[in-house]
Amino acid sequence: MMNAIRIAATVASAFALGSQATPAMADAPCDGVYRSWGRVCQGALSIRSKTIEWNSPNIVCKPSPYEVIDSRLGGDEPYAAYRLKKRSKACLIEVVEVYRFGAGRWGMRGFPSVEAYEKRDDLEWQRAADNRIPLTCDADDMPEERCNLDFARKKK
Repeated sequence: MMNAIRIAATVASAFALGSQATPAMADAPCDGVYRSWGRVCQGALSIRSKTIEWNSPNIVCKPSPYEVIDSRLGGDEPYAAYRLKKRSKACLIEVVEVYRFGAGRWGMRGFPSVEAYEKRDDLEWQRAADNRIPLTCDADDMPEERCNLDFARKKK
């Protein structure tokens, strides 16, 4: 019963996000739809072959072309970071990072600028101004085969 409900919710979410065709796995690193929950994060991050978008109560980023600005492809915690090239007016982030932490667990972070991404480990710098703190969200479990990180070596 729970699987039927989850499948129905997934289908409904896919229609809500738009009727674009799903990209092939080779199209983008960590391509797919990352669904998140919670008051701030409820929504989804969608990474496609040519665009990225993130829609939640606090982040409304319409489809934008992107470039891969950073990645670590090996190890237990791979990640890829994307810079949005053409942000919509309501989009408050410039960099999106998708990362794996633990077996099958994924998360995403939205940074207000490239500088904020580059200084993501400098807590003093982040706390010095409100617009420097990244938004961090956990994503629903994703199967490992959804992430084709080798593609992250190429620049868009």
